[in-house]
Amino acid sequence: MLENQDHFYNIHKYKCIFDNNTEIVFKSPRHTVLQLKIICASFTAVIAVVVAVSLVVILGGLAYRYRWKIRYVFHITKKKYWRHIPSRQDSHYKYNAFISYAQKDRDFIIKECISNLNAEGNIRLCIHHRDFFPGEEITTNITNAIHQSEKTICLISKAFLESYYCNFEFNMARMEIIYGRNGENM
Repeated sequence: MLENQDHFYNIHKYKCIFDNNTEIVFKSPRHTVLQLKIICASFTAVIAVVVAVSLVVILGGLAYRYRWKIRYVFHITKKKYWRHIPSRQDSHYKYNAFISYAQKDRDFIIKECISNLNAEGNIRLCIHHRDFFPGEEITTNITNAIHQSEKTICLISKAFLESYYCNFEFNMARMEIIYGRNGENM
């Protein structure tokens, strides 16, 4: 209509009636066409983008909220399907305890803790510098050690709290209590 106004006789007298019975008179065809573009615009793309962004934010928030549970389930599932480990029978564990400590506390652990625990009796301890499998991912070694140990001992120090893997060990042990052992004290 804008490009071929000369084909319309008395275009300024034409009217456009909408579904809601409102009228627009074509006094100024350019202004009317702009109005129609605004009224008839489709916001489907905008709505789709807003919904998609909202879903990403919600799913991201849920993934962050349940990050330790997701990691725990991932590593237990990975252990189950990608590597054969004999299953324990009726609470018979490979180790009596897994000792979680920061590397800076290693001397204290070796000289004091392990010697005192071994003096108490025949205790099988899982200690990462001795019992982790070389070539295996550290996270897999950690979850296997926790899963195969009757107890988990965390020696919390300032270095422990600053260590990423110590934090990982602590949270995997916590997830093992909640989801792997149904609240059993470990």
